[in-house]
Amino acid sequence: AGGPHPYPHGFKVSISIEEYKQKFGYLAASPGAREEGLIHSVAGRVASVRFSGKNLIFIDIIQDGVKLQLFCNRKMLFFAPYVAVTS
Repeated sequence: AGGPHPYPHGFKVSISIEEYKQKFGYLAASPGAREEGLIHSVAGRVASVRFSGKNLIFIDIIQDGVKLQLFCNRKMLFFAPYVAVTS
């Protein structure tokens, strides 16, 4: 399908969600595991946002049929026409 992208965004994407999951999928198997000092930008459609308690938010982002779930503290979020998460 040619033509302009139906959902353009104004920021640079550094990695696809599929590549991100391949590279960092091992973290999901280790509760509490994390990588420090890395910055990646992904883009996709926000499929759902779920609030858990006062400060926790789960966000599902889908890109090309691949889902990434973000587990966020409310203080880490900035909502605009896009969602930015920092840690």
